[in-house]
Amino acid sequence: MNWEFPLFVEGSSQVKVGGHASWPLFEEVPLVRGIRQLGYFQSLREAMLVDSRCWRQDGWWCRT
Repeated sequence: MNWEFPLFVEGSSQVKVGGHASWPLFEEVPLVRGIRQLGYFQSLREAMLVDSRCWRQDGWWCRT
């Protein structure tokens, strides 16, 4: 099973729970725990498309 999936969180919710951790490995764990206290996650039924021009222009490091 592939456990890799993107998280799309409202900015206000991310601020309420303190955002991502400052360390570069599993930095989303505190964010996910905090969001779970605010509510629940919902899977998207449709695919979400992202324009790759920004990634190609700015590079992986700036966009990740």
